[in-house]
Amino acid sequence: MSSFASSDSAHHVTLEQTGLWLTKGWQDFQRAPGLSLLFGGLYPILGLGLAMILQWLDLGSLLLLAISAFMLIGPLAAICLYEIARRLERGEPLSIPQIFATVRQRSTAVGDLGLVLMMILLSWFLIGFVMFALFFTGTPPTLSAFVMDVLFNPASIPFMLASTVVGGMLATIVFTISMFAMPMLLDKDVTAAEAITFSVKAVWINRLNMIGWAGTVAIVTFLGMALAFIGLMVTFPVIAYASWHAYRDVAG
Repeated sequence: MSSFASSDSAHHVTLEQTGLWLTKGWQDFQRAPGLSLLFGGLYPILGLGLAMILQWLDLGSLLLLAISAFMLIGPLAAICLYEIARRLERGEPLSIPQIFATVRQRSTAVGDLGLVLMMILLSWFLIGFVMFALFFTGTPPTLSAFVMDVLFNPASIPFMLASTVVGGMLATIVFTISMFAMPMLLDKDVTAAEAITFSVKAVWINRLNMIGWAGTVAIVTFLGMALAFIGLMVTFPVIAYASWHAYRDVAG
């Protein structure tokens, strides 16, 4: 692994470079389809299982909260996919034991960043429950009731606006601190604080392009979720690989 020199090493990227990240991500998926589907397939299973449990408990409306939460911990969930991309780039052997071995070597720093992301996730859940309590009486509605009585009810506009603003703020924080931090933890011998510092600076100096990239990530991820979560088997690995190439361009 490389050593960390300075957070000043972040580079500007061009619009043309950002346009190639998804293409490179798809190429990596094709180079390692088996491992990509294996790790990517874990998330549809979790998503479908969670959806079934919430529906069984008549708490289907909380599925939207859970989906947004998935977006917040995506960088942590993609850690093994980042390692696959790193090994593909360097021509190193690909095997599950080797992937886990590298992640385990960096487990302290990865765990520190993961703890930060989990704290943000917990905050989102707490804020979500508070907003439900403030805007609605009783228990959270079922998913069908939520869609008909909340999403299409003009009286629910304050709730939707508040949810969008708070969720957007948390998503922006997560994107800024982890977009380049998690890949860096696998690439260089750095602490979580150093990686976060690099990520924040890299996002800031490329802020216009990063807005477009964040929108691309959100759209592709939601497309994967829209297909009963099954699409995540492909879209999640592709986004993870593309994010690795984004990091490599920014890190130079």
